[in-house]
Amino acid sequence: MRPTLALICVLVGCDVEEAALNKGPAGGGPTSDSDPAPADGGADGAADGDPTGDGAAHDSAPPVDTGPPPPVDADGDGTTADLDCDDADPGVRPGAAELCDGRDEDCDGLIDDGVPNDGAGCLDPGPPALPTTVGVVHIGLRTGTGASDGSDDGVSICLGADRCTSLNIGDWDDREPGQLDVQAREGLGWARSALTGPELRISPGDDMWKVACVEVRLDGDPVYCRELGPLAMGDGTGEVLRWSDAAGWAGSSCQTCAPSPLTHGPVLGPVRHDGVIVWLRADATRAVRLRVATTRGGLATAAPVATRYPRAERDFTESIEIFGLQPETLYHYELEVEGERFGPWSFTTAPAPDAATRLRLAFGSCTRDAEQPIFGVIAAWEPDIFLFLGDNHYADSDDLDTHRQVSRGALELPLRGALQTSRSILSMWDDHDFVGNNTDGASPGKEDAQRAFAEYQPNGTFGDGVIDAVFSAHRYGQLEVFLVDGRSLRGLDGTMLGAAQEAWLLDALAASDATFKLVASGTQWTTEGGSESWGDFPSTAEAFREQLVLRGIEGVVFLSGDIHRSELRLLPPAEGGYPLPELTSSPLANTTTTCRSGSEVVGCYGESANFIVVDVDTAEADPSLAVQIIDDRGAAVVDWELRASALRLPAGLR
Repeated sequence: MRPTLALICVLVGCDVEEAALNKGPAGGGPTSDSDPAPADGGADGAADGDPTGDGAAHDSAPPVDTGPPPPVDADGDGTTADLDCDDADPGVRPGAAELCDGRDEDCDGLIDDGVPNDGAGCLDPGPPALPTTVGVVHIGLRTGTGASDGSDDGVSICLGADRCTSLNIGDWDDREPGQLDVQAREGLGWARSALTGPELRISPGDDMWKVACVEVRLDGDPVYCRELGPLAMGDGTGEVLRWSDAAGWAGSSCQTCAPSPLTHGPVLGPVRHDGVIVWLRADATRAVRLRVATTRGGLATAAPVATRYPRAERDFTESIEIFGLQPETLYHYELEVEGERFGPWSFTTAPAPDAATRLRLAFGSCTRDAEQPIFGVIAAWEPDIFLFLGDNHYADSDDLDTHRQVSRGALELPLRGALQTSRSILSMWDDHDFVGNNTDGASPGKEDAQRAFAEYQPNGTFGDGVIDAVFSAHRYGQLEVFLVDGRSLRGLDGTMLGAAQEAWLLDALAASDATFKLVASGTQWTTEGGSESWGDFPSTAEAFREQLVLRGIEGVVFLSGDIHRSELRLLPPAEGGYPLPELTSSPLANTTTTCRSGSEVVGCYGESANFIVVDVDTAEADPSLAVQIIDDRGAAVVDWELRASALRLPAGLR
């Protein structure tokens, strides 16, 4: 078998077409009698694919390599598929505006980056499903406003045949004139189908009580609300011992007994350099939407950055965490509940962790008085951060409903509530807002106190899920605030904080590169404070200070409250350490105590309600804390300057 012309050309190189034309006798090429004739007897075989007519088999010319096909732009967005991370979506391409929707519009590999987002695509998760067996029943009763409309006697409610429960809040003075009392009942095991409508009952001989409004929520579902006039209940003339709605749930005729479905808040929690926590409470499980914009006008067209449905298990409180904000930037925000908009309010984000920091922190403790005008004075000083440092209310209770009711009452104080809408709020408790005076880790009821604290305080984190305490840490530029729980574990192992929480604190302090580290506890750090201070655990206090030196921890300043006067102290260090400043602020709204002298005391004030302001400046060559005690008129009565250079260890111990 002879090689084909095409193969010869591949081996020796030639022009296939020219060689074919010169082939055969006319071109001098050899012929053979054994060459087969065309199958159809033709002379040139053109009809059979033999262009030379010589009857030989011929391979076609090799294909020309034209390279890869040109890129396409399937979605017509101006970016070809080789550069577009989703060529089926014209809204996705490099350089596109990022939106909060769970997608990567700008093709940088990050979802919802650089825009306000909730970490979940800003999507509406929809309301929770309602179980057939009711898990949580909420009852709200508002008493008439007349001076004699209230009553301390018992009231009960039935929601169906033999489906009755008492309505008395354990350690709370309920059913006062004009007051809305809300109680939750869990674990009743009532089938939803067996509940038909409300019936209120009081006993013969009880004091007259005028009820103005009643509302019922079943696992958050707002099944009933009705204004009653008010209605006089009792056994006197014109009074009734029982009242029921003949129409059952269908008799509902209002939205809520509260002034609005947004019953409390908003409260700003930690305001970070790149995010914020917004706390709120609704009257039921309703759609709550949060909008954020850099201008007030922008809120009108801004899409919700988060949608939540506050759950009955949390007493309808919700903490919404937002990410994707820019440092040191003014933002405006508003809330929408069931289509009704509230706000706007505003806040400014913190400096970046490595940025020079100028900000103002204020703090105080002990708020018992019914009127608390000090919060108007605090607002006038315009702090960036306000820290509630213990005895933030005086529930003194092991009852969950009481803690919730007292927490709501504190937020209803106008000046106190207004401050918390635009300042970063942090909170740590002491004994009165824990379980009761001088209580510790062994006190019954601490689980309910911890539950209510996590529901009603805006810190965002409450411990680590393992250690049984509500500690946390929060960064603001070159300032870091460590909140430590001096109640939940106190005394259980012979220490103030418990060994596990103390280990967390030391590890967190050692890991922090903040210039100033404020360590805040409801009770004093000094061992000269007597009972209810670290003076109860002197060996633990000494060991803690030694660890600060051994771990090379610098920049520590202690904050505390509790003692009903404000003190500035300089605590002795462990060997090789630096003197440790302690700032104690008390009271915000309570009685005062007389100042006492002592070797540690640098300054003191106990003449009136007061708070402490700390101006942080890390832009200076030697960063500073300017400390002032502010009285109830807004005047600075004591001042003290702290420098970072005085809070450093000798070079060999760093």
